[in-house]
Amino acid sequence: MIPDRYYIQAYVTCRQADLDFSRGKWKEGLDKLAQAIKVSPRFVGALIRSGMASERFRHDNHLAEGYYRKAVAISPTCALAWMNLSNVRRRLGDNKNADAYRVKAQDLISAGPSFSGAKEVGIGLLRHSSGW
Repeated sequence: MIPDRYYIQAYVTCRQADLDFSRGKWKEGLDKLAQAIKVSPRFVGALIRSGMASERFRHDNHLAEGYYRKAVAISPTCALAWMNLSNVRRRLGDNKNADAYRVKAQDLISAGPSFSGAKEVGIGLLRHSSGW
């Protein structure tokens, strides 16, 4: 499968946002993520980055949750989106759903192809981020 030009444009824009964030240029990075989603609304990478940026730079868990929910609706096998959704729900005091989403992420990591080269890495990240 060859990605369309909109996906490629959104991917490049996300990488530029990552660079902005690494340089402390939060507003520029957030603007680039918004642009990437506008260009390719189903690009899960942009949605996850936007959720993470919403948490870290805007301190807005509800906005972050919206991005993660869109990501899991588009790609229900994306363990990272489920893990981040779990963390947001826990911060919002919803431990029941946080636990269910954590289990979903754990199951996807355990059952699916390796995560970053090793399932143990994915499970370790999940344990670290959720206090599991």
